[in-house]
Amino acid sequence: MKQMVLTSHVSCAAMALAMALATPAMAQQAAATSDTPAAKPADDTLGTIVVTASTGARTKLETSTSISSLTAEDIKNFDATSTAELYRLIPGIQVAGTQGDGGNSNIGVRGLRTPTGGSPFVQIQEDGLPVVLFGDIQFGNNDYWTHPMPTDQRIEAIRGGTAATLASQAIGAVLNHISYTGRNEGGYVDLEKGVNYDWTKVNFRLGSSINDSTYFNIGGYYDVGHGILHAPYNVSNSYAIKGNITKEFADGNGYIRMLFKVADTQEPTYGGCVSSARLTGTSVSNIGPSALCDARKQAPNYSVLNSSVLYADASGNVARQPVNGISTNEKMLQFQTHYDFGNGLVLDDNARVARMKGNFNVQFYGATPTSGAVPAGQSLIYANGPNAGQTFTGAYVSASSAVHTNMNHMDHIANDLALSYKHDFGDLKSNLKLGYLYYSQRIAEDWHSNSSINEATGVNPAELDLVSGLNGTGNLLSAGGQTGFNQGWNQQFDLTFTDNAPYADLSLDLGRFNLDASVREEIFSGSGWAQGSTGNTVSTARITQIDPRTGQSVVTALPVLGYDGTVNAVNFSESATNWSVGALYKATDKLSVFTRASHGTRFNADRLTNSTPSYFNPNGTLSSAGLANSAFPVDQYEVGMKNRGGLLGGHYTVELTGYYSKYSISSQEISDTNCFNILGIHEQTCIIAGKYKDLGLELFSTYRRGGLNIVLSATYDHSRVAASQNSPFLKSPNIPDLTYSALVSYNLEKAELGMSVNGQTSTLGGDGNTYAGSALFGLFAKYRPVKHIQVGLDIYNLFNSYATQGAAGFVTGTTALVNAGVAQGRAIKGSVRFSF
Repeated sequence: MKQMVLTSHVSCAAMALAMALATPAMAQQAAATSDTPAAKPADDTLGTIVVTASTGARTKLETSTSISSLTAEDIKNFDATSTAELYRLIPGIQVAGTQGDGGNSNIGVRGLRTPTGGSPFVQIQEDGLPVVLFGDIQFGNNDYWTHPMPTDQRIEAIRGGTAATLASQAIGAVLNHISYTGRNEGGYVDLEKGVNYDWTKVNFRLGSSINDSTYFNIGGYYDVGHGILHAPYNVSNSYAIKGNITKEFADGNGYIRMLFKVADTQEPTYGGCVSSARLTGTSVSNIGPSALCDARKQAPNYSVLNSSVLYADASGNVARQPVNGISTNEKMLQFQTHYDFGNGLVLDDNARVARMKGNFNVQFYGATPTSGAVPAGQSLIYANGPNAGQTFTGAYVSASSAVHTNMNHMDHIANDLALSYKHDFGDLKSNLKLGYLYYSQRIAEDWHSNSSINEATGVNPAELDLVSGLNGTGNLLSAGGQTGFNQGWNQQFDLTFTDNAPYADLSLDLGRFNLDASVREEIFSGSGWAQGSTGNTVSTARITQIDPRTGQSVVTALPVLGYDGTVNAVNFSESATNWSVGALYKATDKLSVFTRASHGTRFNADRLTNSTPSYFNPNGTLSSAGLANSAFPVDQYEVGMKNRGGLLGGHYTVELTGYYSKYSISSQEISDTNCFNILGIHEQTCIIAGKYKDLGLELFSTYRRGGLNIVLSATYDHSRVAASQNSPFLKSPNIPDLTYSALVSYNLEKAELGMSVNGQTSTLGGDGNTYAGSALFGLFAKYRPVKHIQVGLDIYNLFNSYATQGAAGFVTGTTALVNAGVAQGRAIKGSVRFSF
């Protein structure tokens, strides 16, 4: 039955894709028989002026770049459970997993991604500047810091080579959250409340004029609750406020704008749990809940019996830390200046200073046979819970890491200054832009990863303690399931990475033809220090605890592994030249075709540190190995078409882009599973180096007729990887051949009804098996009984599908149990909004 449903979902997506591809021909046919009414500006997304990673005041139709926008309504209606999941509505963006709104998702674009996680080729910006310069900072990924806000007017997505020349460290894509900044009189306050789960959120936005030349916008939210997976305590507890005030100059030639953000967030990141599956040859199907866990409604890494863990700091002092997911603290102040000197000369400056810090406090989940987790001659007992003190006899445990990471500093200072000049030479119109970006970010962290053993069950798993004898006898060898401190991947570092990037862009408009060329010189430097661990015990912690078998106080000696590795000095500088050349032909006012070739380099940052052997010389400069692995060169080629027009009394847009890319990477991995799946070695940390090539096709299409509004997005990707420079190319794991999403809504006089879908076809896992695809459907409804009042209902995962959208792998020794990341289950949410 599940297979039939999946086939139906994929067939529907294929039909939608075929309809969108056929749209231009159908439109021409319609235009031949009748005149279609002119589209309203809101209906024509290709008429929108591009502001992200672009030059000039060109519309999407006139730009030789793949660009898509999500409006504030799209963001609201798609009802994603995380920032990364929202990006599934953008073509070309590939998100592995639904980690929860805390973040820690892997975000790729057009096959540009690495097996080591994060989003090294995708940059997330807020109002034109990145919040973190590197999307794959270990325990500091870019989706920790940026969440959809009531102040977001739209998200603008630039994919392809221009991202390499008009933004730094963003070779594949720029996703820019753009705030409301105009004279938006009025606003709203709304309340969202989980119906079948514990979660509450309050949102607000207000815009108004102060006088004829000054106006402001401000908004924010507060949310709290246990979440869709019914954690036993509050895993969401966040607030964020963003705003801006604009002062127009008296001469009417520009403005100065101050923007600010204050955020203090705590949100969960989920790791899935053990699920059932069927293996037929190398095909995995029928993935669903197991007897131990249902990942749609259970969060085993948030247990009331494991809600805090012990850890040892850099000095060996033992403290207790709550397991509360990913928390961030941001204070940002930004200034934008725009001035038109006349005669085609325009100045733009965008500056920001930010203080940022946070914590990563997560109990990872990974089911494994009990026999493999318990040394010979020892056994397990329940450390707490209703069975405290009894011998554990279950077949499976979760033997993974309890991680506490302090992100002590993620501060940055940035300034992007640009001067543009327009001039007409008869029929030839030129636009030259010269700019300079300065961005400096401090990354200071200390990691504490402790081996931990817990029940493999989904609801409030208990901690399991090792004892020295069989059948629950002997001395305690662990405390709260932890057998020691800093036993996994542990580092501490204080690093500053600085990017100086002069850039230039020249575009020539020859009427129907548009040519552009851009170049960016990346001058990148790093300074500071980093230290890892040799894996040796440096001290012993004596933990006083209650033996659950006797109720008596005992002292348990546990090893403390410290930061005893060599302190690596970091003091280096590199440079690279990025370029992009594009051409566009505007065949008609409704149809344009374009092509582009680009080359860019993305530098490696914190993942260079504490490698074995070291990538640094004693004086902090890069060694020969460091030089070979410090940058990711990427070549990209694109060809595409953009079309708009009338169809069946409505208005459509279609953007279709074919792409090819090739690149190489070398990056540090801190997962034993990935080290084994890719390199065939059992190491807690390893360096994964390889080369990739990618061929694909992406679609973004809209249609609006009266109250009917449709947004379609799809990406076909044929990605290949060679695990080392001399290995053959094979199919890339965890990248589906086809991903798709859609929003369909109908607006009546007082109501709006709609549905969303996002899904993917089957995916090759890191273990060489192919995992069945999945689809998620959502439903939303809004009703306005009186002026200024709106009530709403949103249903996420309407059919309660057991949707695996991230990495999965079989539990050791089994062919019927998989550790899998699974989308959250059916979630019903009600809302009330008061507009003014």
